[in-house]
Amino acid sequence: MASTAKTHNVISFLQALKKASKDLQNNPISIRSRKDPKVAIEALLELATNADTILSSNPNLSDITQSLTNLKELLEDLERIQGYGLHSLVSYVITKKKISKTGYEMEAKLQSHIDRESAVDLVQILTKSKDENEKVEALARFDNRLAQGFDWDYQELILRGKIFTIIESILCGSTCSDRLNDQAARAVISLVKFNRVVFLGMVLMGSIIQSLISTASSINVRVLYSLIRCAKTHLIEELQYNREISRIINLLNSEDPSVAEAALLCLFEIAFYGSKEVIEAMVGEELVQKLMELQRRKQRTGFCKSRVENQEEVMTEEFAFEDCVWRFAVQIQVGEGLQKKEKHAFKLTILEIVRRASVFEDCQIDILWGSSP
Repeated sequence: MASTAKTHNVISFLQALKKASKDLQNNPISIRSRKDPKVAIEALLELATNADTILSSNPNLSDITQSLTNLKELLEDLERIQGYGLHSLVSYVITKKKISKTGYEMEAKLQSHIDRESAVDLVQILTKSKDENEKVEALARFDNRLAQGFDWDYQELILRGKIFTIIESILCGSTCSDRLNDQAARAVISLVKFNRVVFLGMVLMGSIIQSLISTASSINVRVLYSLIRCAKTHLIEELQYNREISRIINLLNSEDPSVAEAALLCLFEIAFYGSKEVIEAMVGEELVQKLMELQRRKQRTGFCKSRVENQEEVMTEEFAFEDCVWRFAVQIQVGEGLQKKEKHAFKLTILEIVRRASVFEDCQIDILWGSSP
């Protein structure tokens, strides 16, 4: 795509210009400083001269052209300052301060232009390109930009470009590859982290949750876990209303241990925030029995996340499904969704289920009294 290649050239130029403008900010504004900003300015001006065609042919970059003109004038002012008298030293410091300020302003302007060009490029690639690798790479760049933190102007570009809707259509479609689907799922959780208020609501109103559960790759289910952590009871109630919790429980039967482990994380999170009705539904779906079966297997699949009483997340190297019955019971006991009496009642219910199975004597003790160190 010729237009895409041209856009990439513009973006590459703007990024190089941004890096050069950042160098201007690394010059200490001090009388004692021997670091001369002339080199940085001249390098930046030379870069702009070499890409004069891009600047002159793009009216949207007129503010960058003006900033470069200002820098050129400041460089001339700097060259006119001579001697070591008080007036010269003060003028030198003031000029360097102006250069640094211009560098900051120029960097912000360049980032704005980069964001605009990148957003247009992303939409073009996702909607028109036939190359799935190109789409994956574009989404990865988008993911990296979102990771830089919230920005009002960038959010406006996302909303105006309907980027969320485009990503949702990819994620909920049935024709893309697993790799593209997983990258789209990553983009969704990155958008939610970018601005939870706006994009989490869009997730809950759409069909992304159902798609994540249906596709059921390890990445998709872990994205679902992250969404549950972000939305908490709001999403859990939706899952309960749409009877999706039973589908998550069924993922424990997946032949892929990483999918089953991710599903387990989702269920632990639901147990932590779930209401009485939610926990009853989970127990009614024979979740405890399924966890007991997983516990028997004791398949080592790597790291597993668990929540402790101070509600911080810790990473412990253990069997992915070891002690999962006890851990499920603990999530309920330390969770936020139940009253004290309800927690006690569910503890006894789980204990009775374990007793009826006539296995895991240690598990019974742990559920009743808590695990010993």
